[in-house]
Amino acid sequence: MPFQINTIRPVELSADDHVRWSGAIAHGDKYSPLFHPDFVGLVSQTRRDVQIIRAEDRRGRLGFLPLHRRHFGFSRPIAAAFSDYHGAIREPGFDIEPEALLRAAGIRRYKYFGRIGPGLKPAGRGLRADCLEGQPTPFEQFEMQHAKKAKQLRRLRRKLEREQGTVELILGDTRPETFDRLWAWKESQFQETGRHNVLRPLWAVELMNRLHEGGRGEVSGFVASLNVNGAPIAAEFGPRWRGAFHPWIAAYDPAFAEYSPGHLLVAGLLEGMRDAGLDRYDLGHDDAPYKAMFANASVALTAGAWRTDGAREATFKLPGLAGQISRRWEQICLAETDAAGLISGAATAAISLIRR
Repeated sequence: MPFQINTIRPVELSADDHVRWSGAIAHGDKYSPLFHPDFVGLVSQTRRDVQIIRAEDRRGRLGFLPLHRRHFGFSRPIAAAFSDYHGAIREPGFDIEPEALLRAAGIRRYKYFGRIGPGLKPAGRGLRADCLEGQPTPFEQFEMQHAKKAKQLRRLRRKLEREQGTVELILGDTRPETFDRLWAWKESQFQETGRHNVLRPLWAVELMNRLHEGGRGEVSGFVASLNVNGAPIAAEFGPRWRGAFHPWIAAYDPAFAEYSPGHLLVAGLLEGMRDAGLDRYDLGHDDAPYKAMFANASVALTAGAWRTDGAREATFKLPGLAGQISRRWEQICLAETDAAGLISGAATAAISLIRR
């Protein structure tokens, strides 16, 4: 039979589509809430530009490409400001090229920066901690491979408990005050560093709140927190699907900085993964030295763009100030959906660069 390509809204996914899509990501590198159809549906509740290119090849195998359809034939990965990983979801053997998907949907260009799969330009690695049956746990591997750091963290935890009070890790913290404090810490961090505040747009606020309040279908929000005397001093929040947790927001109370609460939280999370029903803790892009220390698996990422003219477009990092401006503008474009947000983001970026 001839192949079929349609552009649909998330609510138009059939029950069979949902099952087959979920099955295609149930194992391997795309086992993540960021690739799940319920995640796409959740994002569509906060933005009107969400579409899915649904394709069926000549042998009946399905492929899906969720995206944000922007102006002038451009498109972006779903929830691009927060989706460390993205790209097409394919059943094994699916053989329609991405350019054909875009052409059928009337889209000229799909720009990506963390696609799992081959591409022209490497974009680093995605790091994660997998908890596999019959193998040492991620925490046991961390202790074996980084014994000095593990010893240091044990010493810091004892110091924290001795000087500040009872220390407790909560995996699945449902207290509203933990989420509120984490949000406040992160916003302060954006302000201090001068980075673009991706939590400011209304769609991002609504997405985070909806996720925290229960999510959608099989995808829900998950909070891990480190507490002293019952009060959070560090936390992480993000989507969870089955045993896979991908934190988006991570921050800590600056008053406890000397105890490395962020590292204590991650180490505690690795140690408690199995008890919390987690088998994958995603650390995202390898953009911070500590991540590789806690990871036991990785996946290669690529950056570039698919174009309907057939050209494969690579993305290159510019050096110096030009590179800083380019990367900042890209982050603004990913997060902001209207002219007011773009202008405000550009103004804030200009002020930040002048002050440096």
